[in-house]
Amino acid sequence: MALLKIVDEEKLDENLAAIANTIREKSGTEGTLAFPLGFTSAIEAIDLAGPNKAESLDQYLTSQLTEYTSDVAGTAIAYALRGCTSLTSVTLTELTAMGVYMFQGCTGLKFVSMPKIKKISTGTFYTCEALTDVHLPSTTEIGNQSFSDCSALERFDGYGATLVGTSAFRRCAALQTLILRSASVAKLNDVNAFDSTP
Repeated sequence: MALLKIVDEEKLDENLAAIANTIREKSGTEGTLAFPLGFTSAIEAIDLAGPNKAESLDQYLTSQLTEYTSDVAGTAIAYALRGCTSLTSVTLTELTAMGVYMFQGCTGLKFVSMPKIKKISTGTFYTCEALTDVHLPSTTEIGNQSFSDCSALERFDGYGATLVGTSAFRRCAALQTLILRSASVAKLNDVNAFDSTP
């Protein structure tokens, strides 16, 4: 992944510092973070002065962001959009791997398009209660708790997934269709992958 800035460098601008601190707080880490190319321009485009302005970037990310689209390749930052309850749509055209708990608690998220994602990391969509239909044509690995507590999830098409992690679909009460087209699911981490799921 091409990197634009390392978050801890001395010349870091104020907006990236605020976002880095939010990510660190949510993830419980003090480590160095890196942002992908294009991230700075996306942040600069956020209207913090208009009639519907957010009081801070943290407030914007958690209460006003409704759509997120990116054509950046690589792996997403862990916890990056965790708790963004207003987020309804995500389109990631080039991303190949998700950061852990990236969309955890995005309770309004309904639409996801990720044609090149190969790995869904631990807790990526944990408690995304509005998510109903997921189609991931390139996915090979579904991590632990990836879709746990996605109570509205009705259909999941994992295409070529060969690994389904622990509690991956736990408490997905509405799940009616699960498609794994791989010749064989090589590894089902435990019987609780579908705990409390019909």
